[in-house]
Amino acid sequence: MYQAHFGLKKSLFDGGIAQEEGVFLGPRQQLIAANFKVALTTFDSAIVMIGPAGVGKTTLTAAALRATTTRLALGWLTTTPANAHELLELLLAEFGFNPHRVGRVERLQMWRQFLNEMAATNSRAVVIAECAEELPQEMLRALDALTASDATGSPGANLVLLGHAVLDEHLKAPFLDSLRQRVRLRQRLDPFALDEFGEYLKHRVRVTGGDYDRMFAPDAAAALHELSGGVLRVANNLCETALTIAATRREPRLNALLLQRVATNLFGLESQA
Repeated sequence: MYQAHFGLKKSLFDGGIAQEEGVFLGPRQQLIAANFKVALTTFDSAIVMIGPAGVGKTTLTAAALRATTTRLALGWLTTTPANAHELLELLLAEFGFNPHRVGRVERLQMWRQFLNEMAATNSRAVVIAECAEELPQEMLRALDALTASDATGSPGANLVLLGHAVLDEHLKAPFLDSLRQRVRLRQRLDPFALDEFGEYLKHRVRVTGGDYDRMFAPDAAAALHELSGGVLRVANNLCETALTIAATRREPRLNALLLQRVATNLFGLESQA
């Protein structure tokens, strides 16, 4: 309901992963996207991105990958498969195949043929594993085997592992040597700094057709950053709720006092500074 009150064409923040013009790419994010492009110059290279929950690893990964080429197929692993056979089923399903009516050998042939066809058209297959630190190390080894180039001529697929800082330790298992050797970029994504966060807010307002100075009081951005610790998911949720309350009260702008009250009374948050 706050959209009409503040003159927006749509909600300030996307309901899911930000797409296209909704993605904010400041200097730091642009550098990361450029690093992705360099790391993906071979068909089976891997990238490891770590950082706290909610800082935008998935959003930035999707934007960086799409900026590398338009000839791209993305497969997202968001659940933990029970075994290597289920992993292959999930991968095939993610890339649009129906693997359930064929046997294990046929599934592997289907997968390799897909990778060969992608390479023949100079297209990229990229597998992105979310919360990769939760994948058993045996599953990571199976994922490496399925996506690495091999002696049969399969060019493999690019692999992006997203997770928390413990992912680095998780990847140190001796039998993951092959996977570690494929990594061409290790990237850490930290919460937004205050100046970066202010530009992010202004970008979101521009995308939704609003006027930043008419929506946010001068103290609002700093308060929102302090309360969220620069973690975008927390900031987005807090800001959406506070804007809704501000609209209900017919407040002309969102200010630090209202943000603090919402953070304390509804979210149980205190300053992260």
